[in-house]
Amino acid sequence: MKWTIFIFSWLVMLLTSCQQAPTPKPYGFPRLAPPLSSYTLSSPTNIDCQFALSDSAQLILSSPDLQKGWFDIHYKFLKATLHCSVLTFTTKDKLLTACQESQQLAVRETLSAKDLSALNYSHPEVNVYGTLYSIEGEVASPLQLVLTDSIAHLFRGALYYDHLVQADSIKPITHYLRNDLMEMARTFIWIKDK
Repeated sequence: MKWTIFIFSWLVMLLTSCQQAPTPKPYGFPRLAPPLSSYTLSSPTNIDCQFALSDSAQLILSSPDLQKGWFDIHYKFLKATLHCSVLTFTTKDKLLTACQESQQLAVRETLSAKDLSALNYSHPEVNVYGTLYSIEGEVASPLQLVLTDSIAHLFRGALYYDHLVQADSIKPITHYLRNDLMEMARTFIWIKDK
């Protein structure tokens, strides 16, 4: 009886110990599938512009303590925020300086980036001109939009994710938001005397 138990235990150990060693699996990222875009015209209170806003985004006005013309467009499901400001200038020189500073802010992001592409936009019928900057790589703000009427107004939006991301894993979301910003630029108009 002792020999039977001894042989049986050796047989069980022999059969169970001949398996391959487990190998660790690489970390994976969940697939991010943004919803189909649909837009409605939005005209934030006390801000001199109107544009198409994605139905999946929420417009958040800044507190009254902050400067007029500041607001955020928050994409809760994507954990991303477009920080926006609309500025009015008294002289064309000040507007030109602000446009150059906006361009320098986009170019400054490229110090740690792989590539910077600029898509120029012109809609002279409604006096809107601008540039959408797409910055690839490990950067804080992968998309920046600058629009102006070339007379006195400047709109600037910079996209930031609400968490630390890796550029390659978030690329589909950045592409989705890039399309939203292109739609915003396409439908953007300045409202006088608001």
